[in-house]
Amino acid sequence: MYKSPLYMQQEQSIQLSLTTNDDRSFIFSTPRLLEPDTLRLPIPFAHPGIDALFQMKYTPQPLGSIREQLGITTEQQSLFSHLFGEQSGKPSADRYDGDDVRIRYFGHACLLIETKDVNLLTDPTLCYDYDNGIDCFNYADLPAFIDYVLITHSHQDHVLFEHLLPLRHRIGTVVVPKSNGGGLADPSLKLMFRTLGFANVCEIDEMESLSLPDGALTGIPFLGEHVDINIRSKIAYHIELKHRTIMCLADSTNVDSALYRHIHAETGNVDVMFLGMECDGGQQPGYTVH
Repeated sequence: MYKSPLYMQQEQSIQLSLTTNDDRSFIFSTPRLLEPDTLRLPIPFAHPGIDALFQMKYTPQPLGSIREQLGITTEQQSLFSHLFGEQSGKPSADRYDGDDVRIRYFGHACLLIETKDVNLLTDPTLCYDYDNGIDCFNYADLPAFIDYVLITHSHQDHVLFEHLLPLRHRIGTVVVPKSNGGGLADPSLKLMFRTLGFANVCEIDEMESLSLPDGALTGIPFLGEHVDINIRSKIAYHIELKHRTIMCLADSTNVDSALYRHIHAETGNVDVMFLGMECDGGQQPGYTVH
């Protein structure tokens, strides 16, 4: 499909605006109607100018250069300039240098798991930096380079390009579940991410492992969440780092406990388990720690 006339990049666009709060309805990937203080750019998601734009949050560049890359018209220049300040934003966080494993919860299904040698970010969903009286981690708490982004499944509250595109230039490898070839009900996340400009995308299958510094990443069967349709593009993760074990099960359902007894025989006990607690209807589930 991506090599056919059905894939129409001219239908893609980026909308930019200043964010002063996060009081927005939960509508998956948050499509927006055009409003007076927003700037819509008719550029595809794979456009390299998007990376250059978000690099400017921490590395100042002349406005003329980015205007040219994004094709900003004369009529758009005033609104575009309004999105920038005289000073660069807060630098990214220093890389964790402790001797153990650190886990930070960013919200929804997003975790930052770090050792001094490697870091992993699951299903990126990040807060914007504004004062709402609630302490929370946001973009500025991420390291300058993210070694691995782990995607559990294709639902739009776990694959949010509103958050992924600003991070694209900072991501080493995106790990996605192995699909059964791709289809309307079960699209290939590998093809999707590669088509949208992510350079390194790796598929992982059930009970398949990838080596990490001081550990390993293993794909765990992910049952439920798709009303028993034969969808393969979903995976949970067992992460072993420095003899610590973490299980990220996303929105898995205990369809058959025999499966998890079998998995336990392979993985052993885990130190920390993160499991989504899905609400009825279109509400955002939160993670619970067991």
